[in-house]
Amino acid sequence: MANGVSTLKSIAQARAKFAWECAYGKDKEYGSLVNKIPTYIKTNGLLNTLAFLYSKSKNDNREEKLLKQICNWLTGQNLPSCVSAFPLIEINKLTTGSNDQEKVLIYLMTCQAKELIQCTTEVLALLNWLRRFAKSE
Repeated sequence: MANGVSTLKSIAQARAKFAWECAYGKDKEYGSLVNKIPTYIKTNGLLNTLAFLYSKSKNDNREEKLLKQICNWLTGQNLPSCVSAFPLIEINKLTTGSNDQEKVLIYLMTCQAKELIQCTTEVLALLNWLRRFAKSE
């Protein structure tokens, strides 16, 4: 049991560290977006919310940055060297799509409901930390 607790603590710590790296130094508009996204997820679902972010993505704007951050966290890719996290979505399961964000979206469209629920829970936990650190700026 103690090992399970320490694993949960280390996942929470990794999530917090990653959120700090993502939110530190961002502008007020990024913080505003991060505050809205959990409500979008709870109202419309993870897949619809990520599709919304994808549709608004252009030229490295705040929606694209947040979408990349969420996808990176779920896949464990492109994380800062100080953060080691478990990938919720294994890279070898991502097959089609022209970029990582498209691959994650396609995967989420075709995965089992259980996996989508796990990803939703994890993204909401990540956004909770992102909101905290975005407010501190």
